[in-house]
Amino acid sequence: MEEISSTVVLPVTDAQMTAFSAWIKNTYVTYDGVMGAIKSPAIDTYIKTHILPIEMNEVLRRSERFRGEKWGDGTIQWLLMNRRRVTAKMTNLKGKIVTMTFPIEAAQARRANRAAATSRRLDRIAADLRYEQERQAYQAAYDIRVATEQAKIYRHTIVTLSDEHALMDADCAICLQNHNMTDACTINCGHQFGSACLAKWKKDTCPLCRTTIKERTVFVAPIVLTDVDVLALTDAVLDAVVDEVLVA
Repeated sequence: MEEISSTVVLPVTDAQMTAFSAWIKNTYVTYDGVMGAIKSPAIDTYIKTHILPIEMNEVLRRSERFRGEKWGDGTIQWLLMNRRRVTAKMTNLKGKIVTMTFPIEAAQARRANRAAATSRRLDRIAADLRYEQERQAYQAAYDIRVATEQAKIYRHTIVTLSDEHALMDADCAICLQNHNMTDACTINCGHQFGSACLAKWKKDTCPLCRTTIKERTVFVAPIVLTDVDVLALTDAVLDAVVDEVLVA
């Protein structure tokens, strides 16, 4: 048995198509009638009897008992593959014969289907936009609430370090890394954490001892003045003293 081609076009003569169209018209009368019966055994039987070549009917006959199987030897898999190709050709032929027999109604149905698909796509886009707007609004409200709660909870103190390279006394209990003190903070219970780590902590209690966080101390590097800065400050001070003398 030869392998069935993968193309969905079924070899059919003009005479066969004319006879098939006449049978469809006489049997189902209207477009709605044939569309309601498009998956019925009657139409499949007509195609198998009057149009399908012998080798395709043989594929359908031999593969019938293996329908629905997902496992099997090479022969079974080969039969099922060719069965799918034959049924795809039959489905394509049904579409063609309906269009040939009821061209106006088929065109109207295609336009209606396209319009419905466009409407569904627009509905999905609108729903996605609404969801994104709601998500952004919720996120903005959440950010404001978190910022407000933190403003109420924390009293901030800034301490200047004597050594800008100083490290934390111990590893941060949140990320388990040791931060530079300029990237760390100490809360009112005395525990230290990375500033960014504590900012991501969702609770208002210390991650270690569960003390309510009421104060946070952050650290800044010492101000180092260069000779140019000292001269500039000295000139500024002298100018201020001269101004005071002149005013007096």
